Amino acid sequence: MEKAIALLEVQALTAAIEGLDAMLKAANVRLVHVEKRLGGRLVTIVVDGTVSDVTAAAEAGKIAAA
Repeated sequence: MEKAIALLEVQALTAAIEGLDAMLKAANVRLVHVEKRLGGRLVTIVVDGTVSDVTAAAEAGKIAAA
């Protein structure tokens, strides 16, 4: 089973939380790291899991954070 990571980078903490929630509910992925820059205005979320799970989670997070 191959592992992969997905990065979700958004410009607001609220959007990052909404995106992360969608990612965790959409697939079997694990939160690895959260990095806040510029006082929380730029947030990067890193999740990992299998390739198919990460792909599904990334798509769900992108849609939710938009």
